[in-house]
Amino acid sequence: TLAAIIEKSSNIGAIKIANQLGKKRLFEYVKKFGFGEKVGIDLPGESRGQLRELENWSRLSGPSISFGHEIGVTPIQMITAFSAIANGGNLMHPHITQKVIHNGAVIKVIKPVVVNRAISTKVSRQMVDILKNVVQKGTGTKAAVSGFEVAGKTGTAQKYDPQIQSYSKGAYLSSFIGFVPADAPRLAILVMIDEPQKVFWGGDVAAPVFRDGAPSSYSRFGRHG
Repeated sequence: TLAAIIEKSSNIGAIKIANQLGKKRLFEYVKKFGFGEKVGIDLPGESRGQLRELENWSRLSGPSISFGHEIGVTPIQMITAFSAIANGGNLMHPHITQKVIHNGAVIKVIKPVVVNRAISTKVSRQMVDILKNVVQKGTGTKAAVSGFEVAGKTGTAQKYDPQIQSYSKGAYLSSFIGFVPADAPRLAILVMIDEPQKVFWGGDVAAPVFRDGAPSSYSRFGRHG
């Protein structure tokens, strides 16, 4: 099933979904979630990542991109895209602060700005339920937080090796991304472990970091907005 493909992080299943969508629709959704473009964060030096235009895709581009190859994304792009699922389908313009205070007075308030609608509210709710299952019974069980329901996804990416001009066979970027509480999100966290040793699956090395950090982060940030 579609849910099981995501729960078990199946590359083959992702490829089958991409083939059903077709490369044009897949490209449109990748763009809707903000990949391939700068998100406009309030910091210098932002990268747009890497996403070739549709006319430059090969026959293998769709299947490759479906599970994370042939595309490069930044952490801020990833957390922004994932937050669109959490908030009902809207891709937001991210900022590094909510307000600016000088000498005890608020001199600037950063208001939320919707960039576009990535998916419908109905689809976002379906995705939240699937992502909850990832943590409850899929690859992300080690991200479960006592007292909270977590929605999230594991990631295990082969790093590109410029010496061999291909993906490395031993260097990985392992990750877990999630939000809490799943049905009323207040906090989204992306954990990335660069080149973990011995064990490299995102569900084994990054998910526990999320589990250990989410409750304290939520108590400091989420409960008070």
